[in-house]
Amino acid sequence: MFARYNQWDNQAGNSADTEYSQVDVGFNYWPHEDVVVKVDMQDQDTPTGTDELDGFNVGIGYQF
Repeated sequence: MFARYNQWDNQAGNSADTEYSQVDVGFNYWPHEDVVVKVDMQDQDTPTGTDELDGFNVGIGYQF
């Protein structure tokens, strides 16, 4: 399992609310020693008037 918290402001120093924050939570599953399946969810808080990029991701990795 893993979790990550990010906070950033690409326009820091101005008087407007431009701060973003994001939480990612997920897990990795190895069905075989050379294969990994990664699943995570992200929850984003954005400044007023901007779209939140909440999401769900699934990925597969393979090493040979």
